[in-house]
Amino acid sequence: MKTASTLRLLRPDELDAAHLSVWSALRRSCASLESPFFAPDYLRAVAAEHAGVELGVAEQDGEPVAFLPFQRLGRRHGAPVGRRLCDFNGIIATPEVDLAVPEIVSACGLSVWRFDHAPVEQQALRPYHRRVSRSPLLDLSDGFDAYARAQRAGGSALIPQIQRKARKAAREVGPLRFEWQTDEPEVLAALLRWKGQQRRRTDTVDPMQAPAARALVERLWHTDTTELGGVLSALWIGDELAAAHFGLRSDTVLHFWFPGYGDGLARYSPGLILLLELARGAAARGLQRLDLGKGEERYKRQLMTGEVALAEGQVAVGALHQAWGEVRYGALAVARSRPMRGAVRVSKRAVRRALYALGRLKTGG
Repeated sequence: MKTASTLRLLRPDELDAAHLSVWSALRRSCASLESPFFAPDYLRAVAAEHAGVELGVAEQDGEPVAFLPFQRLGRRHGAPVGRRLCDFNGIIATPEVDLAVPEIVSACGLSVWRFDHAPVEQQALRPYHRRVSRSPLLDLSDGFDAYARAQRAGGSALIPQIQRKARKAAREVGPLRFEWQTDEPEVLAALLRWKGQQRRRTDTVDPMQAPAARALVERLWHTDTTELGGVLSALWIGDELAAAHFGLRSDTVLHFWFPGYGDGLARYSPGLILLLELARGAAARGLQRLDLGKGEERYKRQLMTGEVALAEGQVAVGALHQAWGEVRYGALAVARSRPMRGAVRVSKRAVRRALYALGRLKTGG
């Protein structure tokens, strides 16, 4: 068992070759760290567009053994790097490292560090879990055809349905053309427009409205390293752009991130056709897995062959900050899960409880 004895607080641009070598070795040795969101290039891309991206480096005898990336909000609150855009986060470390997480958080100058997509395999975070969700995936380790056969053997009829719709679209509209990676700005513009329209229909927050978020997607689109690449894919039916997707890939995983499709050809399910083509293209390039991200959408349940358990929670330092962390965490959780009126009502109750707790702590009661 390795024990981290010291900690250094760094900016992403201060990582040297030795840090990056250890980081890459940790990811290769731990399957739960294969997501592209755990790549150092993702951290540096976000830091180029967003303020407050830092990381704690835990060391033993001067050698790094763990990394804690975070985005500082205000002075003492840490959030996942990229905030709402980050679909996997946590600590970059192997299970045998003994980590005193509150001490690391404190040494980073934080009172509260929040995580919301941490693999449950990260033992050091288990005392701080509040909720565990499932992130569906497609196992492509034996190729696309093996995946499709496994789906049919499991009783799923969705893939044949999608393939029939693709043939129908080709007959009625025109031939289908899929591009794994396109460099056409018009495709990205259409995708962002479709996502904005979808968010307005569902009355949900569109993170792509922020200029920094759009700039981050642009930067990631032009990133192409061994451990991280932005993949902008497109499906045309006839001469019409029918669907598009922007995702991230590592050397083993494609992450299904921002899909979208136009209304004109929606009857042919172009989004699902595109998803199957992404799976086929990922397998052809040697990627082992397609992560679909957290969510209970029906198509995810029907196409998945496995899942990753992801935890959310927070680490707070000191009783006062633990109480305040309860307020903040409760308000965020309610805002994500309930209509605004209910969120306001429950948040007020949480604030009253926390103020009462804070009063008792201050007076020693």
